[in-house]
Amino acid sequence: MKSEAKRLSTSSTKTKMGTKALLSIISAASLYFYVSCGRDNDQCYNGNYMNTTSYSVEADSQTPKGIGLDNPNNLGYALDANEVDWQVDELEKCLNENFAADPSISDEEASHEYDENGVARGGWCLEKDFPEGISIRRECITVKVPDDLYTSMDGKRLLFECDVNPQLCKDKGFEDATEETCNCRATVQDDNYVITEPRLEVFRVELARIVTGCNNPYAVTQIKNCLDNPHFSLE
Repeated sequence: MKSEAKRLSTSSTKTKMGTKALLSIISAASLYFYVSCGRDNDQCYNGNYMNTTSYSVEADSQTPKGIGLDNPNNLGYALDANEVDWQVDELEKCLNENFAADPSISDEEASHEYDENGVARGGWCLEKDFPEGISIRRECITVKVPDDLYTSMDGKRLLFECDVNPQLCKDKGFEDATEETCNCRATVQDDNYVITEPRLEVFRVELARIVTGCNNPYAVTQIKNCLDNPHFSLE
């Protein structure tokens, strides 16, 4: 589920230390450097999205391609690092194929418009032209699975609480949705974090918001066909 946007819208002496222990320290130091320096520099994303969650995010591991992972205490809900990399790669590939065919988002699709219920209907895009395509800055992204997941009433989805316009749920057919019952499968936090349930049902939607700067990616022709996760099924 997309969130609204603020922009209207992770015992040896020194000389006899074992190789395994040394590698562990090097790995930890590398992860610390990655977490400390990869998020706050000018090369990371600044979509100015309003936070709908306020989780503490700290990467405890990385994918093989350098995306930070913040897994929950319940390891049954831990992220599959290779699956995260695959999802990111596939989104990037699809976006670049589509923008190579048509590098400019139309004014209408990029527009900053809301409907009468306060839901974004235009793309709300920061940029319209992508002549060089999109290269996802993996060192900037952290994916977090929160600890407070719960199962939807129909037993098919994992959700977490977030502060979103209940009209977003009503648009998906949940007519009785309220601010208390309309919650998220994924959302963006602090512009570079994707908060998601572990099956990554709508992970690509939120990642696309980050990397394209379009708050409502379903409104944009070059983006909307790249958002489905073919590995997810409700069955």
